[in-house]
Amino acid sequence: MAGRGQSTLSNYARHLAKVALHFNCLPTQLDPDQINDYLYLVKQEHWNCNSLL
Repeated sequence: MAGRGQSTLSNYARHLAKVALHFNCLPTQLDPDQINDYLYLVKQEHWNCNSLL
């Protein structure tokens, strides 16, 4: 993550924390399918929020 801005690093850390809380484990312990499922969930939640506007 060298060369990245402070905002990028903060956002990256925040989202890693959200993933860890969602699965109740370290992000390094997740397999690719779990990550994909989580990203799909986040995308669906974002889409549902936008559709209410």
